[in-house]
Amino acid sequence: VRELAPQVGADLEAVVARCLELEPKHRYPSVRALMEDLRRLRSGLPVSVRRPGPLERMQRWLAREPRLAVAAGVAFVAIAAGGSIAFAQWREAEAARIQAVIERDAAEAARAAERLERQRAEDTAALGARLYTEHSRFKTTNDVAAEVVRWLRERMPGDEGSQAVVLTRFAEALGSNHARNSVYEVLFAVLEQTGGEYRRRVIDRLREMATPDSMIHAAMLAWRDEQKSEAPGQLGALLSEALTMQPDHAFGWYVASTYCNGVRADRCAVPDAARRLTEADPDNGYAWTVRAMAATDDDAYAALHQASEAPRFEDFFGASYAAYAEAIESAGVPPPPLVAGPARVLAPNASVEETTAQLEAWALPMPQFQRLIDLCHPDRNTRLHEPGVRADCESVGLRLAGVKGGLIHNMIGSAMVRRLNPGTPLAAEMRALRARYVYLSEVQEGLSREQLMSYPNRRLYQDMIELGEMEAMARMAVHFGFSGEPPANWQPKDPTALMLGDEREAYRKQQETHAP
Repeated sequence: VRELAPQVGADLEAVVARCLELEPKHRYPSVRALMEDLRRLRSGLPVSVRRPGPLERMQRWLAREPRLAVAAGVAFVAIAAGGSIAFAQWREAEAARIQAVIERDAAEAARAAERLERQRAEDTAALGARLYTEHSRFKTTNDVAAEVVRWLRERMPGDEGSQAVVLTRFAEALGSNHARNSVYEVLFAVLEQTGGEYRRRVIDRLREMATPDSMIHAAMLAWRDEQKSEAPGQLGALLSEALTMQPDHAFGWYVASTYCNGVRADRCAVPDAARRLTEADPDNGYAWTVRAMAATDDDAYAALHQASEAPRFEDFFGASYAAYAEAIESAGVPPPPLVAGPARVLAPNASVEETTAQLEAWALPMPQFQRLIDLCHPDRNTRLHEPGVRADCESVGLRLAGVKGGLIHNMIGSAMVRRLNPGTPLAAEMRALRARYVYLSEVQEGLSREQLMSYPNRRLYQDMIELGEMEAMARMAVHFGFSGEPPANWQPKDPTALMLGDEREAYRKQQETHAP
């Protein structure tokens, strides 16, 4: 209908459509029903055959009850206005209440933080007082660390976070008094006390990697845990497994020949490790030096001769140092909190894992240098008079003194040469090498905590690996405006620092004899 007569309403169209349904059952059931819809249509009410939408119903109501609609609108506006005012007042009151709660909570948090800060300051002072009053009981740094760990756990049981904060504060206090080396020593000893479980987790992770390098690194860490234990450990098994996987692994054979020194055969069964080292690295004089220290009689001197003539001479200092860093960083096991906090104080520009690796590297075992010293000591070995033996010892000593690696090698080599050539220019040259080391050590000890913390730890670490410990120390001295060589008028603080061991002992006896 509306297509032909658009002015017709939708309700009337619906009534007509219902009347015109083809099926009788779909039409109005009675005339009365039709009359009711027509009546509703005339009154502006909805018809039964069509339900209008909300908007349409509202329009019809407004048309039927204009006065009531106006009154309702006025009332709605008044209610809405009043509601808006009330809502605004409520919001203002609620905001004030929330602000009061925030300020109260902030004040309470500040008081709690102040109480905690005061408590930690008291704990730090108490720790220092404890160590000061009990210092006579401590024979070693390990004794100090054991007391530190025991005291912290007793004072703050089960709270590793607070324990770490107090130890960190203590480390900061020590560091501010130019005692960075003391902090390192205490922290290293703390790692000894608390690091067993940490090392075992790192070892397990490295074993899971199942590569020759990871197994060797795991063995190096296992040695730390097992050297004082009577129970059989993993050291020998880890090394054997790694060297079975890669039989020509020179560094692995070095670790086996060095880390198994003094360890029972049932715990570190890697036969002929020193010999296998020279087979894996035959052109390296240092490998033959290690073999000389492990051999006896004629075999030792034959190896010493090979060490003197080998085309190159490279110690494993850099490889050993790097191995710890690689092991700990690749394992990804977080260090214990008691180590992590002070580690950040010592080296804020380095990762905790890197600093922990350096602490672990402090425990690097050394080859049997005493055996080498005895082989080449003019007062202990009559074979030095045989042709070639003295020359071999001097050559190996010079090669050790000049190797770009660990300082221990430089100092042992220089001492060997000095003993074999007393009063010569060569001996003076070796004494100058010792003087440089003592001078650089004094420079480093005199640097402030701020200076030491500002020097990039990774730079020192890389220099040590690439250039050796001596040159790394020299670079640090130059960085802070000092000379890399001792000045012409320089004298060591300790008058015995440049003496050989025998000379130092004789000097001390002389001092004791003339003491009042």
